Amino acid sequence: MCPPTIPDIGPDCNEEDICISLEKITRGLPLPGNVIDNVNPYCYAPENLPGKSSFCSHMRT
Repeated sequence: MCPPTIPDIGPDCNEEDICISLEKITRGLPLPGNVIDNVNPYCYAPENLPGKSSFCSHMRT
């Protein structure tokens, strides 16, 4: 039996949802369905990501 997948991460997720998802991922649960795991965003400039891929980052000042 496969473990349940983690709910998709979306723009409406709050910090608690993201932390819970990250905790589950570190315990070995499968990635959410909307997470692309075969692209390393650090190898590409955001405008050059393949397909419709995107990532967001937030810098606190």
